[in-house]
Amino acid sequence: MDSVKPSALTSKKSRFARNVAKVLHLRAATGIAPVDGVQKVESQEEVKDDKHHRKTAAGRPQSFDIDEHRKSLPLEAFVAKLFASVSCVKAAYSQLQYAQSPYDADGIQAADQFVISELKNLTELKQCYIRKQFDPSPETALVLADVQEQKSLSKTYEIMGKKLESQLRLKESEIMNLREKDGGIY
Repeated sequence: MDSVKPSALTSKKSRFARNVAKVLHLRAATGIAPVDGVQKVESQEEVKDDKHHRKTAAGRPQSFDIDEHRKSLPLEAFVAKLFASVSCVKAAYSQLQYAQSPYDADGIQAADQFVISELKNLTELKQCYIRKQFDPSPETALVLADVQEQKSLSKTYEIMGKKLESQLRLKESEIMNLREKDGGIY
C-alpha cells in the first residue's frame, strides 16, 4: 500500500481551500452572493457617471475584473456543483437514517445505493477538479447545481418531517398507554 506524504496532502487541501475562498470572496464582491440578504445596488445616475471612469481598488480598469470574473466562472460553477452534491449526500444519509428507525430492509438498501451513487458523484467531481475539466457552460451548470441543491434540501426536509411525524405518533401512543394505565383519571 502506498503511503501519502502529509505535506503533499496538506498542500492540496490548502490549495483547494484557497480556491474556494477566492470564489466565495468573488461572489461576495460582485454581489452574486449578497451579504445578509441585501444586494448592493447602485442608482442609475451613479452608473452613468462612473461608466467610463470606474477603476478597482488596485487601479486596474473594470474590464480586467470582468475578464477575471469570466475566468473564475467555471470554478464557481464547480463549487456550486460541489455544494449541490454534498446536499445530495446529506439527503441520502437522512433517507438512510429514516429507513433504520422502524427497520425497513428495502428502504435501507435503496438509501444505501443512493448514498453510494452520491459519493461516486463526489469522486467524479474531485477527478474533474484534479484534471481541471470544468463545465463548458458555467452559467447553465450554476443554475442546474442550484436546482439540484434545492431538490436535495427539500428531500431532506421531507424526510425530517416524516421522522418528526413518526416521533409524534409514538409520543401520542405513549400518552394513551399512560392514560389507560392510570385508569382514566383524565
